[in-house]
Amino acid sequence: MLVFLVVICFVLNLLSFYCIVILWQKMNRGASRLEEDERFKNEIEDLLLAYTIQMKEENEALYKALQEHFEHAHEKRERNENQVDQKVDLREEYEDVMKLAEKGYNATEIAKKLNKGKGEVELLLKFYR
Repeated sequence: MLVFLVVICFVLNLLSFYCIVILWQKMNRGASRLEEDERFKNEIEDLLLAYTIQMKEENEALYKALQEHFEHAHEKRERNENQVDQKVDLREEYEDVMKLAEKGYNATEIAKKLNKGKGEVELLLKFYR
């Protein structure tokens, strides 16, 4: 999406530049009448004004899209980091439970030592044995 917006902006810039060059050449050909020169100048001014307004709008839209993209990427990164932290915590809990089980402690004793529920400890023991 961002690449598409950038390409459109680039194409519009080139098209606008081409129009400006054409108008500039027409002005330089030496229009014989002052009114015609004035009309060309007004057209160029109008074109430049429209161009700058359009570019401002496109730049604001692109800036907003980039901000949203980076905000979503940041949120996704934070979610991934939280998931990794949760997995590490679960592994540590599992390792603690299994070490105590290997030492001969029963589920009730392990639950008391680790401040966990007895059902949670029993579930870990059943699941990993």
